[in-house]
Amino acid sequence: MTWATITTFIGFAGWISAFVMLFIIPVNRKPSSAIAWLLLIFLLPFLGLLIFLLIGSPKLPKHRRAQQRTMNAFIRQTVAEAAQLPEQDRMLAPQIPARYEPFVRLNANLGNLPAFAGNAVELLPGYQAAFERIALDVDHAQHFVHLEYFSLSRDKETERVFTALERAVSRGVKVRVLMDHLGSRKYPNFKETRARLEAAGIEQHLALPLHFPGAQFTRPDLRNHRKIVVIDGTVGFTGSQNLIKRNYFRKDAIYYDELVARVSGPVVAQLEAAFITDWYAETDILLNRQAAPETTLALQACGDMLCQVLPSGSGFENENNLRLFTSLIHAAQRTLVITNPYFVPDDGHHQRGAARGRRDLDQLGGLRPVSGEPRAALVLRGVAQGRGEDLLVSRAGPAARQAYQHRRRYCGDRLEQPGHPLVPAQPGGDAGLL
Repeated sequence: MTWATITTFIGFAGWISAFVMLFIIPVNRKPSSAIAWLLLIFLLPFLGLLIFLLIGSPKLPKHRRAQQRTMNAFIRQTVAEAAQLPEQDRMLAPQIPARYEPFVRLNANLGNLPAFAGNAVELLPGYQAAFERIALDVDHAQHFVHLEYFSLSRDKETERVFTALERAVSRGVKVRVLMDHLGSRKYPNFKETRARLEAAGIEQHLALPLHFPGAQFTRPDLRNHRKIVVIDGTVGFTGSQNLIKRNYFRKDAIYYDELVARVSGPVVAQLEAAFITDWYAETDILLNRQAAPETTLALQACGDMLCQVLPSGSGFENENNLRLFTSLIHAAQRTLVITNPYFVPDDGHHQRGAARGRRDLDQLGGLRPVSGEPRAALVLRGVAQGRGEDLLVSRAGPAARQAYQHRRRYCGDRLEQPGHPLVPAQPGGDAGLL
């Protein structure tokens, strides 16, 4: 066989593979993404095909998605059984105001978690204040503490939280920790942090650990971005803030502004549901009343807020957060405030933006993005211009110019007002609170 024959065969095989991918890539994929992949594969057949096989799927492996479906069924059954108790009916099956009912129903269909009443929500905008409050609540823990973070580091600023965890273990409290592998290992004291957790008797696992291609392989860019703390099933924390020093070990002068919600009441059980789902995915251990009896506690009302958790991520079949945010944008009639450093509108957001332009919005409202980077502001301006109005971007004073706005929030109309549902917007693999 001559080199000319071999070259012809390789070229022919490349074009055949590219042609076959015409019928595979567009299935359940956005048109813009499908076109980009097909162009790459037709221009560079073998290299493009290799890259597609490595990172082309936006979903986790089948066994992980099967685990998610198993937990979805378990959560639906648990909620249904709890709602049958007369004393909990008012909390777990409350009347939903008509204004919010479409969003609540959408979230329940996507994340299998309904809205719960009887909650209290406290916002903690201070970076160190959030750590102090978490440590204080951990010091009052009696049964269990569950922590899950994308970036977790034991350093001077987070030391108070870790020492509180150690004190909790010494009191007989069960402490479990999940940290994203790639999101935590890049920081200098990753190994020391894990060693000290193990020495303290704290059970810990890596979320989405990196594996070579094989049965356990997952795309390295599909990460678990949750930031969750659950204490005794009665107090929870969630938001944009990781458990790491404020400048993320950066060498420049930039530091991060964050927003954390401290919640109490029945909705804490929904944050716990997100945690035990990820714990099950990494350990194959379901933290139910048999395996973890300390986590079985009675739900108690602590306030009058209606709250709902929407988990998202590549384990779900749908883009949960994207669907919620698109619905909120589409439903806004007067004001729309978006605080998100990662907001890059896709076709759906652009269409909703144009649709908003056909509505009458009050002059003080409109689209008011508060973004951490100029590039995000430029992207958002495209949406605003689609509505025939200018973009308003908040600017801090000179003393705060080095702050990176890492907070996430979507507010439509009066949703940002006290007593109304709150939506801290989170990227994929998070659990947003509505």
